[in-house]
Amino acid sequence: MNRIKELRRGINKIDGSIVLLLAKRLALSEKIAREKTRCRIGLIDKIREQEVIVAAEKKALELGLERDAVIGIFSDIIHLSRERQMKHLPLKALSRAKLQVAFQGEPGAYSESAIKKILPNAGACPKTQFEDVFDSLESDDADCALVPVENCTEGSVNQVYDLLLQRNVSAIAEVFMRIEHMLIANPEAERMEGIYSHPQALAQCHGFITRNKLTPRPFHDTAAAVKMLKEKRVMDAAAIASESAAAMHGMKIVARSIEDNKNNYTRFLLVARKGDETAIAKLLPKSKKYKISLIFGLPHAPGSLHSVLGEIAKEGINLTKIESRPTKKTPWEYTFHVDFEADIKDAKVKRLLERVRRRTTFMKVVGCYPSGV
Repeated sequence: MNRIKELRRGINKIDGSIVLLLAKRLALSEKIAREKTRCRIGLIDKIREQEVIVAAEKKALELGLERDAVIGIFSDIIHLSRERQMKHLPLKALSRAKLQVAFQGEPGAYSESAIKKILPNAGACPKTQFEDVFDSLESDDADCALVPVENCTEGSVNQVYDLLLQRNVSAIAEVFMRIEHMLIANPEAERMEGIYSHPQALAQCHGFITRNKLTPRPFHDTAAAVKMLKEKRVMDAAAIASESAAAMHGMKIVARSIEDNKNNYTRFLLVARKGDETAIAKLLPKSKKYKISLIFGLPHAPGSLHSVLGEIAKEGINLTKIESRPTKKTPWEYTFHVDFEADIKDAKVKRLLERVRRRTTFMKVVGCYPSGV
């Protein structure tokens, strides 16, 4: 028994050294952030981040350590460093002539239409991937971003939910957009065999595709599919996208409203870098109803989820969404995403959130925002 205690003292000493080294590393990250700000260099350096991961992976293999575990630890360290560096960006003064809103996709995408609905005078900044959208907030390339979080027929956009947990952002508004899909082709096209679009759009039009014996061809973006057909002059295929995408590229609408469910809505969240949300929220329409979005982890114990939901139910608060997502760190371990109708300025709600926090292993308030713009 004494031998175990002695070994544990050694572990405690090493743990202390790890925390001390982590603090030193973060302090160096802050110094780098100040230099980047002084030199007007963007905070995000993906090449450097990849170099860190590759070096850690190589060292792990040399020492016989589990590769995925080491990569996971260093990915978390990189996220911590990003958050520390972001504190050195000046808070948003909205000095640009026009508010810039990032979105995933090409001009003419549904996300761009949703931006026009909530912020009609804003500029839209297209990005290739969802990660690029969130990166643009951290690098100050955009003031805020509009991202789809769920569709009423095809469910959640999982990658966005993961990024809401990983990145230092706040949700500041919610937008519902009726999604009406068009079958779009080159004006000269006559016979169509294939149909290009984002996998979600293809799924939402499954009945139409099947009835017309078309071959679905997944593409990374709806509007980008239209652009590709135009640029490559593809005459034996069509795309599924918005009416604005067809108009933008001078393409022909072959059929309208081809979605299976005519009540086809997508829910978007407007997000901003933490610290900037108040300035941008002043530009949004006022609302009498608010929602709160939470992400939390739970102990592996019977009734742990029930205890959290019970706290919300006791206050008579309406739960509008609950979903679980894998942590991607430990097999069969999950985080929970919950939305409910409440205003965080309410003292009763503040007390509720504190009680919920005590029942979780961690809790992130994604945001409190106007409901259903």
